[in-house]
Amino acid sequence: GRSLYNDEKGMKFTVLFTPLQPFDPKQRRNVKPTTITKIVYVHKEMSMKDMIIKVLDTIKRCNLPQTSWLYAGSRLEGSDSLTFTYTVYRSQNKDVLLDNEDDYLELCTQVQSARKAEVTLKLAEQKVVTGDNLTEDEQDDDEENDNPRKKRKQHVPSTEEIAQDQHIVSLQNKYHCEDRSCPYDLCYPSGPTAKHVHLTHKHLQTWAAAMA
Repeated sequence: GRSLYNDEKGMKFTVLFTPLQPFDPKQRRNVKPTTITKIVYVHKEMSMKDMIIKVLDTIKRCNLPQTSWLYAGSRLEGSDSLTFTYTVYRSQNKDVLLDNEDDYLELCTQVQSARKAEVTLKLAEQKVVTGDNLTEDEQDDDEENDNPRKKRKQHVPSTEEIAQDQHIVSLQNKYHCEDRSCPYDLCYPSGPTAKHVHLTHKHLQTWAAAMA
């Protein structure tokens, strides 16, 4: 249904994306990295994965979910490609780590309880390093780190999963909704009236599996 927030558009996410900075030996170390700023509206019923896809689609980086630990819900073969932190409107808690589904539910609860349903979401792209490319020190640190994020079960995507991810990206590009009055970002025009059917991540997964 329609959102209760921001003129029925949804919770306002101010996205600050810091892309991976290319190595430049001539660049001074204290140079501030480039940041891309976008505004995204998220419906309160939108899943975390759908939110991530919508945000990355807005900044034209739909390739990043495949290497994101948060999106995958588990630790992948390589290092994490993205870090997520958030600050709710006028909250005293700044740059809170968004690390799992529970964190996302807490984010949504706080945003809906705030005076304004707004949140700043920071994404920082990181270099993906696979186990073969880790130095001995990095491998030792990885094994000894007490951070729960490091203890997730390692998951290596299969050929079928990689193919499904590629189909999902293609479907997202094809069914991106341009209707500003629609609360959703991905829709399928159904029937003779072209009624908007919201495409959830589950829908896309099922569709992509049939295509693979």
